[in-house]
Amino acid sequence: LIVHANSGYDNFPLELVARDDIEIIVGNPIRAMAVATYVLTQFFSHFNPSPHAEQWQSGRHWDRPAMDSLCVLLLGFGHIGKIVHAALKPIVGKVLVHDPFLGMEISDLEQQAGEAQVVIPLMSLNPTSRYLLNESLLSKLPDNFVLINGARGDLVDQTCLLNSLRKRPQTFAYLDVFRDEPFDCREFEGLSNVRLSSHVAGVFRGIDERILSFEETIVRDFIALSKTAFKQKHETLLLRNRIFGDFLI
Repeated sequence: LIVHANSGYDNFPLELVARDDIEIIVGNPIRAMAVATYVLTQFFSHFNPSPHAEQWQSGRHWDRPAMDSLCVLLLGFGHIGKIVHAALKPIVGKVLVHDPFLGMEISDLEQQAGEAQVVIPLMSLNPTSRYLLNESLLSKLPDNFVLINGARGDLVDQTCLLNSLRKRPQTFAYLDVFRDEPFDCREFEGLSNVRLSSHVAGVFRGIDERILSFEETIVRDFIALSKTAFKQKHETLLLRNRIFGDFLI
């Protein structure tokens, strides 16, 4: 048994994952709510920054968009995508979802990009998703698009994104993950339309205890249950179940 108490698993070799004598469990549930909260925090703080007045404002003006005028595009519909979708669906005008493993094609994505003011990558990194947000797709987004990436750095072509941020100052990017980590702050010099954090979207108070509790549960089940029962109980967490052809999804 290998308990990988983390969300990312793109560094696992496929031949190890495919072995029937090893069970690999990934810890998506540990950080899913925390990453979803990071995404939602950036979303609401961007479009609804909390107003503050030193004295009563007779005009009572608040320059914010109506939430039901916004179209949000979620790239991925896994553990985190479902949480974000459920939170935004009743609030914004439209929530679009692109997940190639739900039968959606790239042509669909390009059409969706033309509608979306907000793009939120929430998928794992694999050969189909690396640089999904490239120069071509970025160019189809509106000039005031907002990108919130707390998933994987290489879902976005960072060079193309930086060029887009410089050319289109009305855009904005919230980045918690990067092409190279630690990120090189010199790449972002002079950009006022980006906010950076240090791969902390999944971090929260008490995370160590949460990890230990998750690991304890998995190990106890592995010892107590039959192999079949263990696989059935933890079907969505078994990394072997994410093999698609010759890569992991």
